[in-house]
Amino acid sequence: MTEYVSLKPNRELLNAKFESYHLGSVNLQTQTKSFLQPVAYYPLTDEHYSFSHLRAHAEQNLLVLDLWNKEQDILYFIDESYAVMGLPYNKADGTFGSPVTMCKFPEPSKDKIMEHISPSIAFPSCDTCLINDGAGKLYICEAANRGSALEKQNWSREDMTLIKDFGEPFYLRQCCLHEEDTVFCMLMSLEDEKKSATSHPKVSLHLLEYVQNCKGSNSAGDRFIVKSLKTLMGASVPLYASYGPDFSTVIIASQKVFSYDVKEKVEAGETTNGSAESSKDKEEKAEEIRLSETDAAPTTYTNEQMEECDMVNEEDVKLYVVDRGDGSVKLETPVAGHQWLFSRIFTPQEPTSFCIRHDVDGVLWKPVRSDTTSKVSWKHVSTFNALGFIQASKKNHKYTICGADYEFVAIVDCASNIYIYLTNNLSSKDGSQYVIELPTEDEVLGV
Repeated sequence: MTEYVSLKPNRELLNAKFESYHLGSVNLQTQTKSFLQPVAYYPLTDEHYSFSHLRAHAEQNLLVLDLWNKEQDILYFIDESYAVMGLPYNKADGTFGSPVTMCKFPEPSKDKIMEHISPSIAFPSCDTCLINDGAGKLYICEAANRGSALEKQNWSREDMTLIKDFGEPFYLRQCCLHEEDTVFCMLMSLEDEKKSATSHPKVSLHLLEYVQNCKGSNSAGDRFIVKSLKTLMGASVPLYASYGPDFSTVIIASQKVFSYDVKEKVEAGETTNGSAESSKDKEEKAEEIRLSETDAAPTTYTNEQMEECDMVNEEDVKLYVVDRGDGSVKLETPVAGHQWLFSRIFTPQEPTSFCIRHDVDGVLWKPVRSDTTSKVSWKHVSTFNALGFIQASKKNHKYTICGADYEFVAIVDCASNIYIYLTNNLSSKDGSQYVIELPTEDEVLGV
């Protein structure tokens, strides 16, 4: 039975006295670092013109911090040579060191290049790294001693294990270590427009569970075993998707609920659900769809570039808590009237937190287990004064992030401007604002 719960902000975390932000008096320094090989980035091809593809593409953040490493400040990325690179940062003098090659993974086959998206990495545990090659393959690489300097870390440089070949590009949304040896991964793929009967390709959320460090294993292939793989299907790219607090549920923010995909094998001319369709009919329909295609939209996503009919109507968005076992909806929370601002992973073993607009503010919520019922509930953990009003005015914003201790929030736009906002405390009438112009006109690929 579905339970219906609303979002109720904690009034003690709201600042009714806040009035405005003023330009800060401190000059914030910036530093530019050049690489021998640029960050691997693949723009959308002409075939991928839908709003769903544009939204998924725009949400990519190609710069990664290791949340397991509290000792070193290291930025990770993948360069065009298919190498995972580590870039150290020295807090003492505020400078970056030299990038170090951590490992390399196999280059995708040439026939996959046209379907390629940007590769990405994630850290599911303190001693492993997941690599999405951008063409459908998910690898796992040994990456131990990451609390040490880059030169002392123990990565398997070229020996890695193929966890799964999905046969189509996917976006790596989340990966979490549960208990000691089980890892839950969430990956998202989009249906090819040429195979779609509508202008809105279906979206798949793949829920992958694998076991690592199995007892008695002698090789990497034996130590990482896929336990289960399920696929939730939906009609649009979700505004938010995360495993629940105990991994028995999946939390999704979307207009319509996602449900498990039930595939049926249908031969040419075979009747299914009272209708028959031959291979010839399917080919003719596919041809009709290809003839109706339009030119691709720009790959740098902003709200102004989308047709009104394609935009996600946030008046209809709900938070769905879906049972990971049977796909039933356990809880619904409407977020009508609350603009979606951003989401962030604070710790690698907890659900992703999300920030939505309440009045003019941005309220940060964390999915937690209820102390009384053990069900999923929403905890108001922090407030960013006037963020809802501010972000609505930044029409070209691309990324929004906040500090680990909620001490600041930053908005990065497509024109390489960074807007940073700091609030002193809950009783302050004003806060500090800083504006940084990056010395480049290149597209921002991560933050």
